[in-house]
Amino acid sequence: MAEYNTELGKAIEELTVSSKVLFWLEILSVANRLSDGIYLLKSAIEWCNITCLGAQRILNDSYRFLLYFREAISQGPIHIYKSALPFIPKCDLYASANNELRATAPQLKFVQEEEWSPLLFTLQGHTGVIICS
Repeated sequence: MAEYNTELGKAIEELTVSSKVLFWLEILSVANRLSDGIYLLKSAIEWCNITCLGAQRILNDSYRFLLYFREAISQGPIHIYKSALPFIPKCDLYASANNELRATAPQLKFVQEEEWSPLLFTLQGHTGVIICS
């Protein structure tokens, strides 16, 4: 694990303020680099476990969000707001999205979940047996 770097810590905390992480996901979607985003978020979460706990919750929510809605977001960045954001649980990522972004998302009539589902993502293209112990 890398040592704490003040500049990196500030950059990570800046990313997790307001809706910047959602804008970053938009860029990854347009650049067709969502896989890189998953890797980078996972690395940032591990680094923040030791160094910048304040950003860790939004990074974790962003990681779960990207894993769960990767397929939709890969179709275009608009799906962050129209197909994914309305369906996430009441979490730090949702709270960080400013009112303007939430106002553009479809307003749904259902009970919003309190926590993320244990489902991270669905495996595709695998036909063999999966053993989990």
